Amino acid sequence: MGRWASLVLGAAAGAWLAAPAARAGLPAPPVFKWQRCPVAYCETGWYASPAAADVDGDGQIDALWGGYTLLAVNGASGALEWSYAAPGGGRIWSDVAVSDVRGDHHLEVVAAFYGDLLVLDGRGAPQSGWPKQPFAGDEMRTLAVADLDGDGAREILVARAAGVTSQQWSVLEPSGSTRAGWPRRQPADPGSSAGCFNQNLAVADLDGDGKAEVIFTTWTQKDSGRAGELKILDYQGNELASVALPHAAGHTWGALGAPTLANIDSDPDLEVLVGTADAGLVAYDLPGTGGARVLWGTGRGNLARTAPEPDALASGWVGLLALAGLAAASRKR
Repeated sequence: MGRWASLVLGAAAGAWLAAPAARAGLPAPPVFKWQRCPVAYCETGWYASPAAADVDGDGQIDALWGGYTLLAVNGASGALEWSYAAPGGGRIWSDVAVSDVRGDHHLEVVAAFYGDLLVLDGRGAPQSGWPKQPFAGDEMRTLAVADLDGDGAREILVARAAGVTSQQWSVLEPSGSTRAGWPRRQPADPGSSAGCFNQNLAVADLDGDGKAEVIFTTWTQKDSGRAGELKILDYQGNELASVALPHAAGHTWGALGAPTLANIDSDPDLEVLVGTADAGLVAYDLPGTGGARVLWGTGRGNLARTAPEPDALASGWVGLLALAGLAAASRKR
């Protein structure tokens, strides 16, 4: 074989080895589309997952994410639509949420920047009454949005990561005020809990009365000897049930992640699944919940991280909502 032929074959072999190849079950390997950072530099990213929704109503899905600066990026082109950095400069740990917070058929973006909670309109402007500091500056790593009382507006549920034994969970109204009955746990409430160090709640109308319940787990301080619990509260913060989670002696007790609501057997009722800190995966039956409406069923509900619209629940196209964004539902009205 001549020298040039060897070079050509060698180069072709090198290109073949370097090119990504599809595998069984994968039609084609990933193809780079775009990359976007804040204007100044690429910031450290934490645990937030991106959201995807048409937040400004222009018919184009936007991608939303941030490390310290919240970015809204045109999904098709990768162009920066807008960015927002909270005055306090805090990091974004919990996933960004997108929802019609005010119930006026316009989407808002909800994000926690360390201790600052923000509601922004679809073009990145803070809404009146925001930001708020529900926990006097302590970091929030739990964020969910759901209509707790059936009035069409959506409340914002948060929890703080500080190692405190009370007032870890709170609910804020669309106006930014703290909902009556919250925060929980109060010092006199039964049970034990430390901080909430990741997304850790779910929301559902378990009895079908139009009012939602909040379901979460507690994690107790290391070496405290106290059992963690599965708790269910009503929309006003009243405790409806508390069940001690299984635990192993001498270990960290309770659960750190969000419970998951699902029907995992052949009966009509929901179950709640809990991944514990030291006792494996635990399932509990929820009797009488065959007609429940799950509003926020696990750590992340869909691409926009928001409860489905009521009409979507009735018509059965929740999956389409997740792909198209809630703006599509708003435009159908």
